[in-house]
Amino acid sequence: LIAFPSFQEGAIRINPTTTESQELIFYSAKVIRSINTQTDEIKVLAKITDVEKGYINGLDVDKDGKVWVGTSTGLFVLEKNGGLKQLCANQLKAVSTVVSDFKGYLWVGVGLDLYRYHKKTGELIKYGKAEGVSANEYLPKSKLRSASGDIYLGGVEGFIRVNHSISEMKDFHPKFELLNIELNGTVFPTTKKEDAASIATIKIPYNHNSLLVNYFINTPDLGESKHC
Repeated sequence: LIAFPSFQEGAIRINPTTTESQELIFYSAKVIRSINTQTDEIKVLAKITDVEKGYINGLDVDKDGKVWVGTSTGLFVLEKNGGLKQLCANQLKAVSTVVSDFKGYLWVGVGLDLYRYHKKTGELIKYGKAEGVSANEYLPKSKLRSASGDIYLGGVEGFIRVNHSISEMKDFHPKFELLNIELNGTVFPTTKKEDAASIATIKIPYNHNSLLVNYFINTPDLGESKHC
């Protein structure tokens, strides 16, 4: 056993992934360090000195060795010079957890919401009930990227699994489901929800005064797709 010295910075958290150079990343609320798992050499990668950058809640290292940092004020990427560059400053605030997948995306927990950020294009998509994701306060240490590429994120209201084969958001097409049709304030008898799926043609009297069509769009919330 080898005991390493205390850095007098409060709790130390270790990121459970290593880069190709066998560097293990660990961090406190304000400092990010690496340790070489072969030589035990410790290096300081970044220090947060600006109040605007807040304190570190969590970070992740992607397959290319790039470090992505979630802080109390937003999402950052660690640059080669040790600086932290903020991403999507207007949309992502108080990041609680961040984890990268094998397809070039970051999954980011912010408050009660879950976002997917494309590292190359800057596309940011918010996931919600339409995608099967309920509001949850994601916890910094409750995350896992499995060997198959599935992402697990835990929070105070349970956890979710993001399948590694999840389709690109652009591959989704709206699916319209007819709920019912109301004529003159009354539900048209043959358009109740349980019958609507099997109806191809509906005949509507010419002398109706009002017509209301209720339908459900079963699709991801495309209106939440943005670029940072």
